[in-house]
Amino acid sequence: MGRLARKIRLILMPILFFVAIIILWEFAVDTFNIQSFVLPKPSAIGAILVRKSDMYVTHTIVTLREALGGLAIGTMAGIGAAVGIFSFKPLRETLYPILISLNTLPKSAVAPLLILWFGAGTFATLLVVVLITFFPILINTLAGLGAVEPELIELASSLKATRTQIISKIRLPASLPYFFAGFKVALTLSFIGAVIGEYVGSDMGLGYLTIISLAQLNTEQIFGTLVILASMGLAFYGLVEFLDRRVIHWRAK
Repeated sequence: MGRLARKIRLILMPILFFVAIIILWEFAVDTFNIQSFVLPKPSAIGAILVRKSDMYVTHTIVTLREALGGLAIGTMAGIGAAVGIFSFKPLRETLYPILISLNTLPKSAVAPLLILWFGAGTFATLLVVVLITFFPILINTLAGLGAVEPELIELASSLKATRTQIISKIRLPASLPYFFAGFKVALTLSFIGAVIGEYVGSDMGLGYLTIISLAQLNTEQIFGTLVILASMGLAFYGLVEFLDRRVIHWRAK
C-alpha cells in the first residue's frame, strides 16, 4: 500500500502543480491587463488549438516524421560507430577525437550549411536531427561498452569466447543502461533538431509554423506549437522510460 500511495503522489503532485500554474497564469493576464500578443491566456491557447486543429495536425505529422526518422538513423549510426570505435584501436585514436570536436559545433550554425548543400525541405531537416542525436548515443554507448568488469571479460576469454561474442553477449547488454540514458537525451534533442531545421529552411512543420506565427505576431498560435512540442516530448519520454524499466528489468525497483 505504501508503494502504491507513493506512485499516486508522484503522479498527482506534478498535475496539481501544473493546474495551479495554469490558473494563476489565467488570472494574472486579466489582473495585470497583459496584451494577448505579449502573453495570451491559457484558455485562448486551448481555443486556438481546437479551432485550428487540422492545421496543427498537418504540421505536427511533418515534425514528428522528421524527428523520429532522424532519431532512428542517428541511433543506429551512433551504436554502429560506438562498436567500431571501441573494437578497433586505430578508429579510437583517429576518428573519435574528430567526432568529439564536431560535437562542439553549434547545430544551429551547421543547419544553414546543410540547407545550402542539400536544399530546403525534409531531407536537410532530417540530417540536422541525425547530427544532433548521433553524439549522445555514441558517447553513452561507448561508455557502456567499456564499463564491463574486467573479471567478466577474462572469464569469457578463458572459455574461448571470440571478440564478437564478447561484444554481442556481454558488452552490448551491459551497456543498455548507458544507451537508454543517451537515448532519452537524443529523443529530446530530436524535436529540437527538427524545429531548428524547419526554422532555417522548410515550408512545413511546427518550426515553420512558429516562424510564420511570429511574423504575424500571433502569439497564441506560437504557444499552441509549444504545447504540442512539449506534449510530444513528454509522451515519448514516458514511453522510453517504460521500455527502459522493462528491458533493464533488474534495475526497475
